[in-house]
Amino acid sequence: MQHDCVVLPGFGAFIGNYSPSKLHPVTHLIQAPSKQLVFNRSLKTDDGLLTNALAVSMILSFGEAREVILNYCSELKHRLQNGDRVFLKGIGDFKEDIEHNLVFSPSYEINFLPEAFGLPTVQIQLISRQPIPERRPEMAFVNREIAKPEKKKFPVIKRLAQALPVIAIAAFLAVNSFLPDSNRVQISDLNFFSTSAKINKQALIGQDEVNLPEVRQHLALIEETQSFDTDNARIFLVAGCYSNESNAKGMVDYLLEKGFDAYILDRTPGGLLRVVYGDYNDVSSATEELSMIKKGFNEQAWMLIR
Repeated sequence: MQHDCVVLPGFGAFIGNYSPSKLHPVTHLIQAPSKQLVFNRSLKTDDGLLTNALAVSMILSFGEAREVILNYCSELKHRLQNGDRVFLKGIGDFKEDIEHNLVFSPSYEINFLPEAFGLPTVQIQLISRQPIPERRPEMAFVNREIAKPEKKKFPVIKRLAQALPVIAIAAFLAVNSFLPDSNRVQISDLNFFSTSAKINKQALIGQDEVNLPEVRQHLALIEETQSFDTDNARIFLVAGCYSNESNAKGMVDYLLEKGFDAYILDRTPGGLLRVVYGDYNDVSSATEELSMIKKGFNEQAWMLIR
């Protein structure tokens, strides 16, 4: 542990090479950094390192310690020549192959690297990675009540409609030619701007107030019963009108998520639920907010003043 090379005089040398941390590809074990032991039988010259350490630990003279080591190495050679397998605890074992070459197999029981003291082998769990689904962009709320259905084109019917006045005039002239002179229809009778034309007076009479559309009746009622007061006026920015309550609530929730103080204001005379972005105290602030909404959010927004 203290030196990278230890020589057994006349036998060989153990060399410790630094080995970095490793991950086993099958067992998934992380091994700490260590000294990987190898044996070099060519280094046999005694450098005195092992002899001096043995003399200090056993309280022997340098010569006595050297004699103990030489006897030990001689015994190792004799056992190996007889075909025995020599095991050195914590270091490894030796054996001779068929060609009498010395083969050393290191032991991994002890980590001889002092810097890795206390670092055990760690078993890890494989991480099962799943592909991250692509995040779709947020869908903008679509006011389907306002969307108009696409008009279908009928080229054949359109051409017949264009030719219908010509066919009617031709049929009228053909029938009129067979009538007596007193019963014939004059061209001036077909001109509604002529003074001699006979126009139904009932067509010029306006509709009764009872037959007016509901919205016009409501506007007329407001003009008769209410007067505009600038001090008490309330200003709203309208997002849209919905006949379906769930659509109106869906729009309110969508605008609340976007940071507006949205709510359902009232029901229009036509029965539609009116959704507003919020109410404002003055026209200038409401106009500025409406401009921002039209530029980046909703071009159909409009201002309501009461």
